[in-house]
Amino acid sequence: MSSYSGTFSVMNNTGGTISNVNVQHHADDHESGTVQASTLANDNSTGGGQVFASSSHRDHWSVTYIASNGNLHTGNESCGFESEDNGDNVTIILNSDSWSVNIK
Repeated sequence: MSSYSGTFSVMNNTGGTISNVNVQHHADDHESGTVQASTLANDNSTGGGQVFASSSHRDHWSVTYIASNGNLHTGNESCGFESEDNGDNVTIILNSDSWSVNIK
């Protein structure tokens, strides 16, 4: 089993200021990484999340935030952080009607 790590950040692309932002990465048997923000303005990002993963585990992402119109948005995604991603930053992009995981 190979272990690897990286960082992640969250970008607000919703068109308005969002609040109660909580994005978490978890892989079985590894420490979870979390990015939280009380508010996040449109076209801004916040970081500090850690990604810990390994070749034998699946990665899980969860997202929760309140949009500028007051609607609660939540979601879960399984998306692999692979050995070739070791040391990279993952950007979680929050859009007005969806969110995506971009590994660079």
